[in-house]
Amino acid sequence: MKTRSLKLLSAFCVSATLLTGCSSAEKKVPKVGVAQIVSHTSLNTIRDAFSDRMEELGYKDGETIEYDYADAAGQPSNLTSIMSQFSDEGSDVIVAIATPTAQAAANYADTIPVVFSAVSDPVGAGLVSSLEKPGGNITGTSDEVQVDQIIDLALQINPDLKTMGFLYN
Repeated sequence: MKTRSLKLLSAFCVSATLLTGCSSAEKKVPKVGVAQIVSHTSLNTIRDAFSDRMEELGYKDGETIEYDYADAAGQPSNLTSIMSQFSDEGSDVIVAIATPTAQAAANYADTIPVVFSAVSDPVGAGLVSSLEKPGGNITGTSDEVQVDQIIDLALQINPDLKTMGFLYN
């Protein structure tokens, strides 16, 4: 699931940057604003995996792509400034990690493509109209826990299961 999500995220970002970067006669290095609400192991893993996958696709930081990484230090109010800076500095794509970051980035989706990750409920968060057809200039991946699939698997393993505990943080 994570591999498919990263491939989707990378493919969208690559295509968006290529489309926006091909209009000038001079070869433009795509600029990608990457933001997250806070430094956290799971969010950092997403950020690093995205960068690694982009490098696998031939995008070398500082040569064929330029990243602008930002961390809101756990302060949602910082996200507005970060997104404004991405816009002012001409980011071709915004990669938003976590729901509050994606919601802040969505305000710029009319002019800058937005790719989000680590959003549990993109529809409920007001980012997309549906998961099947996101609409607009925004797309991404959901990290929603598929409880029904977990229960189905547990029942396949033990059809006589009567009680199950499920811990999630």
